[in-house]
Amino acid sequence: MTQMYRLVKIIFLLALISLGLSFYFIKQPPPKNDFLSDLQQSPLQAPTDKQEFSIEKNGITYNLKPMYDYEFYGTIVSFYNTSTWLDDFYKRAGDFINIKDICVIWGDNINSEVYKSLKFSNGTYKCFIEGRSEDASKFKNNSLSNNHLLSDNEEINKKIISAGKWDQIYLKGYLVSYSKKGESFVRTSSITRDDVEDGACEVIYVTDFKILKKSNTFWQEIFTLSKYSSITSFILMVILFWGIISKENAEF
Repeated sequence: MTQMYRLVKIIFLLALISLGLSFYFIKQPPPKNDFLSDLQQSPLQAPTDKQEFSIEKNGITYNLKPMYDYEFYGTIVSFYNTSTWLDDFYKRAGDFINIKDICVIWGDNINSEVYKSLKFSNGTYKCFIEGRSEDASKFKNNSLSNNHLLSDNEEINKKIISAGKWDQIYLKGYLVSYSKKGESFVRTSSITRDDVEDGACEVIYVTDFKILKKSNTFWQEIFTLSKYSSITSFILMVILFWGIISKENAEF
């Protein structure tokens, strides 16, 4: 049993090392030539004939007013899951249709490869960019958008939730303003890519969402395998450890 314990311990340590390495490489930006040509396009925005409509989620009615038809191709550089247990802001606000926030780049910000030297992150409502001033000067604000994604379609929701960093996506829907029934506060989408700071985010009711290309798939598979291997080997270590202790106590 002691030899088995040592073997499982080695497997556990190797799984932890593999887990750490794969987690690091999953986050690494892909080379420029890995991006699809569709991502050269700027978002398409056009007047809409879609009328105001309402949807209900968790007993709350939301009134949505479409402003423009909207679609784009891009790669996700950062995201914020609104249902995370670490931050229940959206839940406390009673907003159950904002499924996820995604910060996306396309075009010039891919061609210049400036994305490789910048750090992107998301918080509640905002996308943050950090980097050296000389790198930031190459960055084009009008080739990035922070998008609040609204949906009441479960199939679309699953696709949105499954999208990860550096995944290349296609999205279609409406730029909207929306509010909860009976309340005066209205969240309104930006309607230009040239604005910055507060109010610059796109609020999109999503009608179509596709992951065109997953990023770092090899390392994602290694990460998944390492995660379950480390959990399984740890449980076996605990079982074997207590078996050894029990045997020693019995002999004593």
